[in-house]
Amino acid sequence: MTSGAAEVGYSVLFAVISVLATVVVVVDDREATEKLRDQPLIGVHFSSPGCADKFVANDSSSGGFGLNSWIATLSWVGLFCTAVLIVAVPRRSPGCVRCINVGTPDMKRRLMNLVERGRMDVVHRVMLLLSAYMLFVTAGVQLSYVPLLGSGNQFNVVCLADATCSAAVQAAHEGSGSSTVCCESFGLECARPLLFWAAIVGICIGPLIPLPCVLWRISSLMKAAGEADELLAKPTAGA
Repeated sequence: MTSGAAEVGYSVLFAVISVLATVVVVVDDREATEKLRDQPLIGVHFSSPGCADKFVANDSSSGGFGLNSWIATLSWVGLFCTAVLIVAVPRRSPGCVRCINVGTPDMKRRLMNLVERGRMDVVHRVMLLLSAYMLFVTAGVQLSYVPLLGSGNQFNVVCLADATCSAAVQAAHEGSGSSTVCCESFGLECARPLLFWAAIVGICIGPLIPLPCVLWRISSLMKAAGEADELLAKPTAGA
């Protein structure tokens, strides 16, 4: 059995990427919040990139941090803590391994057999691999937030700085105009649709891409451990 250095390396890489992506969202949100501090209304729901259909009064009492910052930060904390717990909890309470989804019911049964046989070195390796996968998901989600959450800030900054677009937002909020306001209607560019939809696809499909390889690797680790135990259990020649 190898030591799991590759899994640790990938975990660190994905953790750094997720942190950097979260910082980008928070910084962008703070800058946008500061620019919009004097605006009475902001868009909060977007029917498509560059189009908002719900507007609320602008609350600038959050000290420069808007809703996007909280979404990105809480998402990162939840996913990162899950990845850490996957590694940490089985080391303190091996029985908790049965609560962790490792693929098929047969794989979970084989993993529990390893726990019962005291092969915690293999179990910890599997948990490290699952944690690395969870950090990959974390990095993917946080990277997707950059264009997804940033598009709302871009709409507000660009549209509300234009007098005509801002007037349409006020009318939509009061119910005296169209309920949907789009930047392109006023010749403004406040969205990158291709990047927005790519992020939607990425956040939905991205976690599934490495999953077959992860499950194959887990199965291989458990199979190798079972074969090694069988060899050790066989009587030596001439005994």
